Amino acid sequence: MALPSVFLKSPEQIMAVGMIMGLCLIVYNLGQRQLCHALKQANQTLPNQLGQGTQSPTLRWVFQCFITVHYILLGGVKRLANLTDDRSRTLDFFSSTCRRYYILC
Repeated sequence: MALPSVFLKSPEQIMAVGMIMGLCLIVYNLGQRQLCHALKQANQTLPNQLGQGTQSPTLRWVFQCFITVHYILLGGVKRLANLTDDRSRTLDFFSSTCRRYYILC
């Protein structure tokens, strides 16, 4: 049986990938924390996978909800496809930078 090829050849490369993964997890955790804090501040909930309201949704679930939102350019006009009212309301709990990405600011 042949061993799979490994692209990381040195310990330094392995440490660099580990550092990048660690930083990604920190950013992910901070985003989820910000969302939960904003929901609690506003005393609001977002629907979870079962459709029930929660003040502590996972960021993974929020990302999955936005998978079908697409940025399109038609005739020089920027448009978003599938940005529903629920998804737009979810964006209200994120920073203006995030809303700007979805052309809401």
